[in-house]
Amino acid sequence: MKMTVSLVAVFLLSLPSFAIAQNSSKEKQVRQAVQSFYDAFNSHGFEGAAQYTTEDWNHINPLGGRAGGRDAVLKELKEVHATFLKGVTDTIDVMDVRFASLDVAVVTVTSRMSTYIMPDGVKHENERHIRTFIVVKRSGHWLIMQDQNTSVDPRNDPTAASRGSASENVEETIMQMERDWGEAMTKRDIVALDRILGDDHSVITKDGSVLTKAQELANYKSGESSNELSDFEPMNVRVFGDTAVVTGGHREKSHNFGKDTSGHYRWTDLFVKRNGRWQAVSSQLTRVEERKP
Repeated sequence: MKMTVSLVAVFLLSLPSFAIAQNSSKEKQVRQAVQSFYDAFNSHGFEGAAQYTTEDWNHINPLGGRAGGRDAVLKELKEVHATFLKGVTDTIDVMDVRFASLDVAVVTVTSRMSTYIMPDGVKHENERHIRTFIVVKRSGHWLIMQDQNTSVDPRNDPTAASRGSASENVEETIMQMERDWGEAMTKRDIVALDRILGDDHSVITKDGSVLTKAQELANYKSGESSNELSDFEPMNVRVFGDTAVVTGGHREKSHNFGKDTSGHYRWTDLFVKRNGRWQAVSSQLTRVEERKP
């Protein structure tokens, strides 16, 4: 009798952990179904839609248009992904899962869509979207039965202003680093150059050779390289999260290993933010051929 009571007690105690494990597994499967949709969106290939959507899948787009049935939804998606959404990505920021019943889940996803231009010519940049999915369990599989997508008006997006301000600050930071870099080259300031250049920095130089950071610094230390930069052209900085691409130009008086390399140059630099600090990791220079009058 005591053994029976003990076994019952162990069984009852194990129920909560068993339920938690089951819920965790269910949520994982639901998340995977929704993730499969975004993977297909970003690869622009919906051939495997039957693996994560129901046959009666309904889709409501940001303009209020509705497509009913998987075939109709896929037709619409393929059309827009072959035209104005071609090459566009939609990146998940947050995914929230709630279970309405044992076999029904409501999933809310907040995401960021890359730049695209609508057929009417309106450009949408870094747009925030909120999409609600109804995911149901059928024949042992969790499948998307409905989704509705809403584009968030920037006026209702509290992060829009801070993102714009942050982007502007990054651009100014990078441009100042470029100016500091030019000054450090002119002064042969090894400490400043070491700070600005990442350890894996490489540069395709004026003559097409490739130098590592160690080689660059060694050339400045030895005096084999000297540069006096001037007449900086306006810089163009494009920021992609923790990566920034900068294009610009300048004139310089320079010598490398006894050869006069002075002239007009244009360049592209790649910066990456690591451990809270921006550093240059790749560069390429091209001499501008001056036309003689």
